[in-house]
Amino acid sequence: MLVASASVVFLWHFPWRRALGTLASASLPLLGLALFGKLLSVLARAERMHAMLHRELRVGRGALVRYVLCGFAADNLLASTAGVAARGLLLCKHGGARTSSVVGALALEKYVDGAFMGAGIWVVVHWRLLPVPFLEPAYLLAYGIGFAILVGALLCARLAPGTRAGRLLAPAGAALGSPSDAVRMVATTVLVWAGEATVLLLSMRALGLSLDLRQTLVLTTVGTLAFVIPGVPSGAGTFDASLVFGLRALGLEDGLALSAALLYHVVQVLPETLAGLLALRGLKLSLREVRAAAPTKSVVLQTS
Repeated sequence: MLVASASVVFLWHFPWRRALGTLASASLPLLGLALFGKLLSVLARAERMHAMLHRELRVGRGALVRYVLCGFAADNLLASTAGVAARGLLLCKHGGARTSSVVGALALEKYVDGAFMGAGIWVVVHWRLLPVPFLEPAYLLAYGIGFAILVGALLCARLAPGTRAGRLLAPAGAALGSPSDAVRMVATTVLVWAGEATVLLLSMRALGLSLDLRQTLVLTTVGTLAFVIPGVPSGAGTFDASLVFGLRALGLEDGLALSAALLYHVVQVLPETLAGLLALRGLKLSLREVRAAAPTKSVVLQTS
């Protein structure tokens, strides 16, 4: 909560009245396209989960879409780790997958998303689009080592299952599946990130702001990093402050930067939260049950 409090203080001095007035000028057709981009991202996330767990699931892709939306609702209303717990609970309780398989799939999902996020941070470092303290050679070395560790861990899980490390990493290695499953998992991850970038790009265009590919990648990465800060529901404060900081660094004045951040936040959070609450209701699952499951699932994932 300290990070969220600092973000609120950061935003306190911004011209809120002018920013809220600018929101009224947003293009509704472009916002509709942004929501469609968000839907494509949700569908890609569900397809990625299907690629990793289809050998055990007793439900179809439609159910997986509902699980993804339930996870978003838990993230946005409880805490940024609650969505993992919600999806894990649903995949085991309703989807029929084994707990170890679900843990492996969710862990692999996090690792692969981390690799893509690292590539986005490289764009920031390479083009110096934000004031960061990293030197590119040092960052590339660290990123390369991290990526090599990921690949090595998956190879160990697949090629040396009898070793202690192989047994520990076995769930994530099993989630990788066959070569075709692995290709599908990587391809859908690309689509997830492309969908999120599209949401950002169209949300900015709705306010008349044009971003190039590098800027879009940077701001998508910044926003995603803000969303995953543990314990802050829907990235409240941190997400908006991060986007404002990024947009200011790209040359936008304070009022317009705040308007763009608020609009993007609403497009990201509101529809998925409402859809997730409806999905939870349809599955007869309450947020209280998700909250109770969150600590267990989070601990399991952090030790995977």
